[in-house]
Amino acid sequence: MLRVAWLGIAQMSAWGCLLYSFPMLAEALLAEFGWSRFSVYAAGSVAMASAAIGAYPVGRWIDLGYGRAVMCLGGLLGAGVLCCLPAITAVWQLYGLYTLMGLALAASLYEPLFACVTNCFGVQQARYIIPRLTLWAGFASLVFMPYTQMLIDTLGWRLAMPVLGLTFIIIAPGIYFCLLNSPLNEKHKKGCVDQKAHSEGTLRSVHKSAVFWYLVVAFAGYGLIQAGLNFHLFAILLEKQLSVSTAIWLVAVLGPVQVAGRVWLMVLLRRRAATSAAVMLTLFQPLVLLAMYLSAAVVPVWVVIIVFYGLLGGSLIIVKGIVIIDYFPDYSYGRVNALLTAPYNLAQAVAPLVGAALWLLGSSYDSYLWVLFGVSVIMPLSFYLALREHNKGQAAVSNIA
Repeated sequence: MLRVAWLGIAQMSAWGCLLYSFPMLAEALLAEFGWSRFSVYAAGSVAMASAAIGAYPVGRWIDLGYGRAVMCLGGLLGAGVLCCLPAITAVWQLYGLYTLMGLALAASLYEPLFACVTNCFGVQQARYIIPRLTLWAGFASLVFMPYTQMLIDTLGWRLAMPVLGLTFIIIAPGIYFCLLNSPLNEKHKKGCVDQKAHSEGTLRSVHKSAVFWYLVVAFAGYGLIQAGLNFHLFAILLEKQLSVSTAIWLVAVLGPVQVAGRVWLMVLLRRRAATSAAVMLTLFQPLVLLAMYLSAAVVPVWVVIIVFYGLLGGSLIIVKGIVIIDYFPDYSYGRVNALLTAPYNLAQAVAPLVGAALWLLGSSYDSYLWVLFGVSVIMPLSFYLALREHNKGQAAVSNIA
């Protein structure tokens, strides 16, 4: 349990320092340079596109037993990007740095850590560890968003970003270096080595599975909504005439609410398959987005909206980690995870750009919220179809047996 706690703290710092710092950095850049919102938020899209490209190589290296090196180097790269940000004077330099940040994210966030845990600690242990890792990391926004804003307010963004990078270096790489090379790792070393025998031809069979493609659609939709709101929620709250301090704390409280959602999902998973739970949860997502569109600057209403949004979004990340174990148990986790993560990251890359473009066209986020509403309607259907196809396949196997 202590090992899980330390790995969770490392993930909390990764999400908080490398990803959740971007909205506040973006607002600071808009104020100083006068760049358009579209051009600044495009850096978030560049990062997620880069993360999508890096997902498969990262998954493959982890399957080959280099998880500790991948996560340590990814963390150092992300911290290095934060330390270099004060030198930028043109928007293309921001894009260059966030291309590197995307590679750091591909090697630092949940997906590579889930792969490390599954490959090196075993499938049964992974089913126990993955949900608990997300509990700790769920506090990233609560801890690091106020911390980032405090650094920007007191030091200015040019000093705040290197301090944030140093904070991350102090916390995460050392934890990965020590704990991803533990006795448990050695115990399952044979399992990691055995995964090298999985051929690329075997992995191609994943693409022929209808279950896989339904999951691609569902998780791409999840990526669109999560990234769309992760990058723009702060600005949406300001547009609704909420104060800066209120907006910061509303976004920051997402972390604890996501933790509550994950605890709730862990209870559901005792009686239901991960995808069955996902169908139930995503049925509520359209209502949340509709409420965001209709609501004005009434803080209690927004507290309720944020609570429901956090409960839903926080739960699905566990589904994403576990569904591979449930549906593709005979394949290399890291590479199958990467096959699902690449379209998920591409969707995350598109979301901030679409949000900024729609805001530019109408000087409002209203049309963007309607786009996300449409995506949210498709998600429960996709999860349901994946569950149905999987059950049909299981029934066919049982009949043959």
